[in-house]
Amino acid sequence: MSRLVFVLTILTVAALTAACQGGAASRTPESARWVSMVCSSQADVVTLNAGPSKDDTTAFAQWKRSDGSRAFALPPRLQNLQKIYLEANNSPQGRETEMCVKFDNRPKKRMSFSKSENHTVDANSADDTKCRC
Repeated sequence: MSRLVFVLTILTVAALTAACQGGAASRTPESARWVSMVCSSQADVVTLNAGPSKDDTTAFAQWKRSDGSRAFALPPRLQNLQKIYLEANNSPQGRETEMCVKFDNRPKKRMSFSKSENHTVDANSADDTKCRC
């Protein structure tokens, strides 16, 4: 019985989390200005956090290996900013991940890492021609 209660609690928390993040999910990557794309990864999970600064970030996406190459719109509160801060964390650490951060579908920052990586990305910076997705 306690196992059933545990499972129901987990499902309830997951449903509430999804409902609270509805605003982030409402904007598709195609219509978003800021997009983070996981090009490839050997990690099982890549967790993405973003905000206007290092001290003000929100977890907004979690890529799983079964997703393949996939784009994630950054949270709505960041879409009209000229600079954003992005963190990406691998689980387990030590496995390579390649990502690209785009603004208005232009590649602004390539990220390649095996543990974690973080950057402030400027929409006005030159395109990063090393992005492969």
